Amino acid sequence: MKTTNEGFLVNTLRRLPRHGVKALAAGAVLIAAALPLALGSAAGATTISTVNFNTTSGDNGNGSQSGTAAWFGTGASGTVTITGSSNFADSGGTVTVSSTAPGVTFSGAAESTDVTTASFSSTSATVPGSYTLTVTDSAGASTGGTFTVNSAPSFTSQTLTTLADNPSPTAVADVVTGAGFEGTNLLGDTNSLPTVAFTSAVDGTALTVGAVTAPGTETLGYYSSLDFTVEAVNPINSHAATAGAYTETITNGDGGTVSIPNAFTVTAAPVSTVSPSALPLVTASTSYTVTVAGSGFQPGAVVSLSSGCVTDGITVDSTTFVSSTSVTALLTDDDTATLAYCSVTVANSSPGDNGASNTLANGLGIGEASDVAPTITASSATTAVVAGAPAGTITFTGAGFSMYTAGGPDSSSLGVFEGTSTTTADNAVAILSGPSGNSGTSITYTLSVPVGTTAGPDSVVLANSGHDSAAFAAAFTVAGPVVSSQTPTDIATGAPSGTIVTLTGTGFTPATTGTFHNGGGGGALNGVVQYVNATTMDFVVTTAPNTSDITQTNPDFVTLTQVQANGTEYSTPFDLTIGYGPTVTSAVTYATGTNVGVGAKAQTVIITGTHFNTGVKVGSFVNANSVADPAVTATVVSVNAAGTQITATIAITAPDANIADGYTVTNTDGGSFSVSAATYPILIGAAPTVTTVAPATATANSTVAFTLTGTGFASGASVAATADGTCGTATVVSATSITVSCTFGPAVSAAALAVTNANGGSVTTATVLAAGATTAGGAPHATSESGNGVVGHTVHIAVVGVGFYGQPHVTSTGNSVKAVVSFDNGTRLTVVLSVGKTTGAGEHTLTFTLANGKVFKVNYKIVK
Repeated sequence: MKTTNEGFLVNTLRRLPRHGVKALAAGAVLIAAALPLALGSAAGATTISTVNFNTTSGDNGNGSQSGTAAWFGTGASGTVTITGSSNFADSGGTVTVSSTAPGVTFSGAAESTDVTTASFSSTSATVPGSYTLTVTDSAGASTGGTFTVNSAPSFTSQTLTTLADNPSPTAVADVVTGAGFEGTNLLGDTNSLPTVAFTSAVDGTALTVGAVTAPGTETLGYYSSLDFTVEAVNPINSHAATAGAYTETITNGDGGTVSIPNAFTVTAAPVSTVSPSALPLVTASTSYTVTVAGSGFQPGAVVSLSSGCVTDGITVDSTTFVSSTSVTALLTDDDTATLAYCSVTVANSSPGDNGASNTLANGLGIGEASDVAPTITASSATTAVVAGAPAGTITFTGAGFSMYTAGGPDSSSLGVFEGTSTTTADNAVAILSGPSGNSGTSITYTLSVPVGTTAGPDSVVLANSGHDSAAFAAAFTVAGPVVSSQTPTDIATGAPSGTIVTLTGTGFTPATTGTFHNGGGGGALNGVVQYVNATTMDFVVTTAPNTSDITQTNPDFVTLTQVQANGTEYSTPFDLTIGYGPTVTSAVTYATGTNVGVGAKAQTVIITGTHFNTGVKVGSFVNANSVADPAVTATVVSVNAAGTQITATIAITAPDANIADGYTVTNTDGGSFSVSAATYPILIGAAPTVTTVAPATATANSTVAFTLTGTGFASGASVAATADGTCGTATVVSATSITVSCTFGPAVSAAALAVTNANGGSVTTATVLAAGATTAGGAPHATSESGNGVVGHTVHIAVVGVGFYGQPHVTSTGNSVKAVVSFDNGTRLTVVLSVGKTTGAGEHTLTFTLANGKVFKVNYKIVK
């Protein structure tokens, strides 16, 4: 956007809210962008009045937005809230949100009478500009709610592309240049500067990024460079970052995003560990060999110590190159050293090398643990530890250990945690003595597991001077029964007594017993635990859970108990997951009519409610007196993605005198909801009846006009032959009379007439065509023909006989003659005969072929 009065433009921008600036900066003209707001809504639909986009990176404005005040950036995702100036349908039916913007998708739309909400996401294919929204529900399509898509930021370069892992990392400054970095000055909104993130292509972990600032001049609401610091540290666990390539992602406050694959690389630590990582204080001169691990070492590399340690009497006598990742050094302590940390440096200093020199700060401790975390790569515990058994030993393999290495931040004991992470400390496990057998790359402790310790895997953390190693998952396992999961994944409210939840785990024996514990808070769930096999226990529900079981602070759980051969008892708790059961919230709707008729074979209905799962069943039909109605069955066809609608087909066999049935909806997890015949039942319509059929019988290979007399014939009712015949469109003369014409074949099977109302209610007459019924007058044949064909003209000729049906196929021996049967009443055929101009005059033959394969012929004459 340009103007000849730049000062006027800038001053105007500073008086506009940020969304106005973004619209102008993207080249939008506010007056033109507002025009779509005048678009009318479809008949019966509401009018969209305000739209609010919230991105996952932040809110795009204050309060409700409308017109071009609603906006987000290319690549953004989040939620949208759409308000209507009059009511949305809110009927429980399907609601969708769409837009004219390319590359933008909406999902999970939900609706109340005033507001529609949905999730949205955009891609790089979303072109900046002005677009409109459309909400479609059962009331129709509502179009309006103009919004603006802003350009995503763009990346040009950055000053820092590589960072080395280091046990003592520091934050390093980085500068990114590009365009479209969202500014802060217009509203003084210091939170709206872009975020910068680095994601590992190896395992998805991140780097630690400092505060983002914009050093340059803001132009039209945007900057062209960003300053921040980056540190080779995983911000989740504060451990060293994963080595390898990283994708850099810059995200504006409006969600506009640019991602640059392989924009950054973390290299392996040049010097990572020293093993052993500490030396004791001695009273006589003592020599030690230490191993230094890292990367990029070359033959001739030399190890040196920080000057303070050298002054304190520690010397490096020699260095031995082992590989590019390992060197060893021979150290001597002349017995004068005091408590100290020594920084360890490895320098490639021989002729022809790269001259690189890297240091591990405080990597070696004298008289105390080093200031660098150790690493654990293996554990010696390959069999389960028996709780209550005598203390045993456990050896860890890795690097950076010393006689001062211990568990936990206080370096006083093993840091032991239940499971495979560091979420719950297992305070029952104790360290009795140790470490012993320390070589720097392996360390041994005495481990005690008392009676009552929770069965299952435990992870271990070791520390040097409060610097924790990464948790080594399943460092050892406590013997005993362990539950790892439940199937189904939840016990739903309403799950009836007898519902079985399968508990899967390990270590179960016939001696394993289980106890259910209610977490409190008003929950009703109860049940018993039973042994099945070595990996399966069953929890059998005896009292269905209620919603308090879901919302209570203390979860419901089962405890498995098992007494071992040595008399020790093991127990392990497992929290049960309770979920919401299904509910039916409104009256059933019918695909056709207002009920399902007796005799229906598969009449479609829609049941509306909440928490319907895939695999839900509808059944247990009962009448108003709660008496089972076996005549009614249901088959679920589908469940919508939101779990709010069941589409099912209903079949009702005759006789059934009920006018309404309640039913039960049951999810696969056992959750169920019963609907009474007085609330939202299936309404049942009476079946039609037939008292007489005239004529009462038909003959094979004939077309018959029937009149059916009875009751309950509804508008739109149809009539069909049950076998060996077809019927035309029925005419409902009244509720007591229907007429229809039906054509029958050779009577291979007995045929009756079935009358079906629009609601599926049906009745079948007595047999009107017996199997093997003969054709009146014998085999089909013609007795006479009247009329001649005329060269170059189309005429009608009549054929009289018996046994005709179904307007048989006809051919002629005449050249360029076309013949079609246009009328057939069983004894008379009308043939439409088209004779070509080249056809010769004279005698010719018509050949008629019936559907049953029977053939008869008629001679006729063609004249000029």
